Amino acid sequence: MSIEEIICKYGKDILRFCRFTAGERENGDDLYQDTMLYLMNHLDSFDTSENSVKSLAMSIAVFLWKSKKRKYARRMSIVPMENIDALEERNDGAQDITVIQDTPEELLIRKEEVEFLRLSIIKLPEKYRLPLLLHYLSEMQIKEIGEVLKLPESTVKTRLKRAKDLLRKEMEKYEG
Repeated sequence: MSIEEIICKYGKDILRFCRFTAGERENGDDLYQDTMLYLMNHLDSFDTSENSVKSLAMSIAVFLWKSKKRKYARRMSIVPMENIDALEERNDGAQDITVIQDTPEELLIRKEEVEFLRLSIIKLPEKYRLPLLLHYLSEMQIKEIGEVLKLPESTVKTRLKRAKDLLRKEMEKYEG
């Protein structure tokens, strides 16, 4: 399978995953680009059968994201930046989700709910956020997620359940 075929077939899923993982559109786009470049440069050494390409790309994205976070944490321990909170508050990386409603009020309410949910997902600890994004955004099975994150299936299931429980609590706070 060529890189062009991979991009055509799985590109949207991988990009969406990268944007949600990175939390910002620009960082997500950079992560996507880095993932595709890495995949392209190492394509010969990977098994690119139909079943493994998407998992492989997601694994590469997770690896690159964790690597970037480690580098960033190391740099910040050497020279801390004052305004890290401002960076975390800028979360414009997710796809816009529009739902057609009858009235402008309903549309505004739905948009606020979606934004709150998106921000809640981004605020989840990474160990819960990554399996959730892989499962729902990339439509990966538990087994595939386990392979990507190098975790047992039972751990993936537990983390998915805990992530959903945390999101449910956040939504109850929002509605209540």
